[in-house]
Amino acid sequence: RVFRSDSDSGVGNMALDEAGRVKLKPDLTWWEGHSCVFVGDAKYKNITGDRIPNADLYQMLAYATALDLPGGLLIYAEGEADAATYRVLHAGKRLEVAALDLVGRLDDVLVRVEQLAKQIVALRDEARIGAFELVGEKGAASVGH
Repeated sequence: RVFRSDSDSGVGNMALDEAGRVKLKPDLTWWEGHSCVFVGDAKYKNITGDRIPNADLYQMLAYATALDLPGGLLIYAEGEADAATYRVLHAGKRLEVAALDLVGRLDDVLVRVEQLAKQIVALRDEARIGAFELVGEKGAASVGH
């Protein structure tokens, strides 16, 4: 599901801080019920060199942290960024960067979109596994007491 800021169910009402003063609005989210299982952000700016701007990485780290996800995905236009993975020290988060080339024959573009979709599904699956393990740990602790 795409991010919805007007939801009454709490889906899409995201903030970085406990008081809710720092609002977050990622470009892409995938929700299952009240749980976000994927976050991504599309970037349309020119990147000089092969370096991803720190601000983009900080932004994705904020999204992944606030949504309690193992990571997130920054998507740049092809030629503006190389695919990369950043493992954040002491945070247990992984920030992935993907490049999507929309130039060329439609069949070729669709293949590249499908590859990106597979990367998104893999991140979603990783978030599901993490949520399942947390529920399992809590359940085991409550059963034992």
